[in-house]
Amino acid sequence: MPPRSDKDAATSKTQAETQAKTQAKTQTVRSMTGFGSAEAADEQCKIHVEIRGLNHRYLQWKGRFPAYLNALEADADRMIRNCVQRGSLHVSVDCQDYGRGARLIFHEEIAQAYLDELRVFTKKLGLGQEPDLALILDLPGVTESHNTEPSADSVKSLFLEVLSQALSVFVESREREGRAMVKDIQARVKTLAKELAGFERQVPLMIDKYRDRLKQKIVAFLAEHGHAIDDVDVLREVAIYADRSDVMEELARLRAHLDELERLLHKGGSVGRAMDFLSQEMLRESNTMGSKSMDAGLAQRVVSIKTELERIKEQVQNLE
Repeated sequence: MPPRSDKDAATSKTQAETQAKTQAKTQTVRSMTGFGSAEAADEQCKIHVEIRGLNHRYLQWKGRFPAYLNALEADADRMIRNCVQRGSLHVSVDCQDYGRGARLIFHEEIAQAYLDELRVFTKKLGLGQEPDLALILDLPGVTESHNTEPSADSVKSLFLEVLSQALSVFVESREREGRAMVKDIQARVKTLAKELAGFERQVPLMIDKYRDRLKQKIVAFLAEHGHAIDDVDVLREVAIYADRSDVMEELARLRAHLDELERLLHKGGSVGRAMDFLSQEMLRESNTMGSKSMDAGLAQRVVSIKTELERIKEQVQNLE
């Protein structure tokens, strides 16, 4: 096995530092949107890499590479998947080659053959002059443009170093946005907890209010007809109403989901999909609570609860 060059050793060290830095931050909640770029140069060329990230259910990425660097896509794929869990990434690579480019090759033997034939032809026509050089150079096969682009192997170390730096900047941008989103979600979770507490306090009052209103209506109706009512009958109707409007199970499940949401925010890492599922379940429970709430005050509480849940759902759908 040939000895590794200083450039290869430096590149390996850079990649290891980037992966260690990324792994140390795996507990940070990240957004799926972000941007990162980096560039570096050596004596051969300068490479610039840009990474843009958007939301996606899974991890997918597309690269725009110079054709002669397509062989490096497999290496790029491994590095990207070590740093990113979810999102749609677009990776753009530009390579500026120093002192290279198109080189003109002159095929002397072909040119000489053309010249001999043209001399014979001009002599036959009696023109008495040498064939024009520009005419010969334009003839097929006399000249050839040869592109001397660098090989993928020759720029691999530099490319991986630049990609590693761009990924590091990209991950940091995702983490900054993720921290802002987590702060917003935590504030909404607190608001939601207060709304749930208010809802639970309001339920018994609603039942008492219904019982008093029902009794007044029945007593007034029967009084008109000279009859009285037994309290047992009123209590039975109130019990039926309370059973139909009982939301304690939904409240308990919603609180459990809310506790799990807070646990995931504290845990960090790639929690976007789990939090998205929880937000859907909480919305389902709130819809059930709304259908059981026969009081205007409770219905208004449910609207406030659903509003906060919708905003939480919108945010968690942006998380990795």
